[in-house]
Amino acid sequence: MEFRVLGPVGLWLAGNEVDLGPARQRCVLAALLLNDGKPLFTEAAIARVWGEDAPARSKELLYIYMSRLRKALRAANGVQLRRSGGGYLLDVPQNAVDASLFTRLTAEATTGTSGDGGGLDPATRVRLFRSALALWRGTPLDGLSGAWTEGTREHLRRRRLKALENCFDLELQLGNHSALVNELSDLVDLHPTVEPLVGQLMLALYRSGRQASALAAFRDTRKLLVDDYGLEPGPALRQLEHAILVNDPSLDLQTVTADTILSVTAGPDTAPAVPIPTVPSFAVAVPGALVERTPRELPADVTGFAGRATEIAALNSQLTDSVKQPSMPAGVTLITGTAGVGKTALAVHWAHQVSDRFPDGQLYVNLRGYSTDVPISPVQALGCLLRSLGVPTEQIPVDVAEAAALYRSLMAGRRALILLDNARSVAQVRPLLPGRPGCLVLVTSRDRLGGLIARDGAQQLALKVLDAGDACQLLSQVIGVDRGHAERRAVGELAEVCAYLPLALRIAAANINGRPLHRIADHVVRLRRDDHLMALAVEGDEETAVGAAFDASYESIPPAAQRMFRLLGLVPGPDFTAPAAAALAVLDPEEAGRVLERLADAHLISEHAAGRFAFHDLLRRYARARAVAEDGEADRAAAVRRLFDWYLHKVDAAAIRLYPQRFRLPIPETDRTLPIVDFPDPAGALHWLDAERRNLIEAAQHAVTQRGSAAPVGDSFRYAA
Repeated sequence: MEFRVLGPVGLWLAGNEVDLGPARQRCVLAALLLNDGKPLFTEAAIARVWGEDAPARSKELLYIYMSRLRKALRAANGVQLRRSGGGYLLDVPQNAVDASLFTRLTAEATTGTSGDGGGLDPATRVRLFRSALALWRGTPLDGLSGAWTEGTREHLRRRRLKALENCFDLELQLGNHSALVNELSDLVDLHPTVEPLVGQLMLALYRSGRQASALAAFRDTRKLLVDDYGLEPGPALRQLEHAILVNDPSLDLQTVTADTILSVTAGPDTAPAVPIPTVPSFAVAVPGALVERTPRELPADVTGFAGRATEIAALNSQLTDSVKQPSMPAGVTLITGTAGVGKTALAVHWAHQVSDRFPDGQLYVNLRGYSTDVPISPVQALGCLLRSLGVPTEQIPVDVAEAAALYRSLMAGRRALILLDNARSVAQVRPLLPGRPGCLVLVTSRDRLGGLIARDGAQQLALKVLDAGDACQLLSQVIGVDRGHAERRAVGELAEVCAYLPLALRIAAANINGRPLHRIADHVVRLRRDDHLMALAVEGDEETAVGAAFDASYESIPPAAQRMFRLLGLVPGPDFTAPAAAALAVLDPEEAGRVLERLADAHLISEHAAGRFAFHDLLRRYARARAVAEDGEADRAAAVRRLFDWYLHKVDAAAIRLYPQRFRLPIPETDRTLPIVDFPDPAGALHWLDAERRNLIEAAQHAVTQRGSAAPVGDSFRYAA
């Protein structure tokens, strides 16, 4: 049994290929196989398969693909596709996936240590590299497309190129220079600016007695770099050229015998009499006098942290294997959620818990994505990071690409944690990602940043508000355990009034602490009587306010999404769909669906079920307040009327399908701006009535309160009851 991704995606059993269906279905399988044995969450799967152009039915389609894959994999013994932790997990036998086997073999060959801990001689390491490289059967993920596919394909290609470089180093040590010339020449033709490969070709040619050809290879590379990029070759390549020009004896191959190779692996006390020469290093040199630093920049841990046990467990499980496996890429964990839900608090708290896993430092940058200040640009953020790593200010490049390259060079080989707080966009984050294994990047954002998931393999953790118990625990820890215990019931009511939002809870607790002679119950009464959002603020600190936090999220979205957000605040029911939002805002249902997705991306609403969206309680109040402030009374009334008319005609259409023989009261003519409503069959009508029952009840009650009569709604609604 063999799963293949290092070429066309496929499964082979007993020499026969298994039919795995269309390209998107095979993309789902590839996403599962390349998820490092961890559950693939639904949002991540959708982002990898469809990217930012995911259709409205993406969750349904994903479920179909998973079901079909499960059937196709039945013939494979030891393979199981199952649900796990809110995602999908594909259990496969060890070494059954070519990419995983490639990783294991190259890791052993690179470190010179076998799986049982034994040392490996150079010839054995070469055989391991060659076995790993033989697993490639063409372009990885061949036949698939999309942002995640392209990013993963490029990552796999880089890993293959690095394996080739390491393999050639060993073969040059063993004297295989003549046999390597043609292979290296072909690779340099494909990658003419990869200086390690050029250096290996020059050395192989020189040792094969072709000094002029070695120097010609250097001149060709230099001309290309100067003409196309305005750059000279690196110092290592220039030193190699000089050594070839003067016939430096250090480039000559020493006599290497079997006894010599064995003595190398025997241990430090039995060093060989004849040293095995090494290929010159072509590492990037950092200009200037760099003062090595180990930054410890995490903000202070959160006082009175409470709850989040499930989320911390998820973060622990997502802790990248790059800390333990040198062959793994740098990991990215994305913590998302609405304003004030505690993203930064969780990230900082957890980062302190695992900081000892990152001995080369912890870096922190507040990107100010949702702040009263201007967001930090990528080059400004890189400047902060490079200064923290010891680069003098005058040596920090002003070009973002050059600064990012220097940053990646400095981070190579480190085991560090980088916390990028309050990110606004993917473009702001991507230049700050290390390029080599060993690092973990924590990103917090109010936006989903789907591009990081699709292209950079980020693992997403979406935060919700606290549950009632954890919210009360947080309040008691900030207020004081004794005071909280004395007014236990009032603490529970306060948590409910704050809608269990951590920022609101902390602000309420801070205000209570500022009034030690007042009861908690009095504060609850005040919050219920006054405007919640005005009361949930700390005097003298404009940014520490729930309303200010919501303002930043609201102002970050386009005007069309802002208008939809305001109008949704007028909806009396518990949730809404794209067709309902379309009627409310006079939009095409598909366009309304896209706007709802944008609001969900910004965590101003949430998708609690497939195609059904809802508000957090405080955000609903905020949206309604925005509507009152920005939309005229006539516009607000017209929007609600359109929604109710749409509900009324949908119910009437359902009643016609389900009970055509019954008498019904006449209903008003449909607004001409509303779409025509109908159901293809009774089952569809019944399903819609079941899904919308609570919304219809709220609509009828609202109609009675606001209009004084709900006879048409009530008459039609009796069919849904």
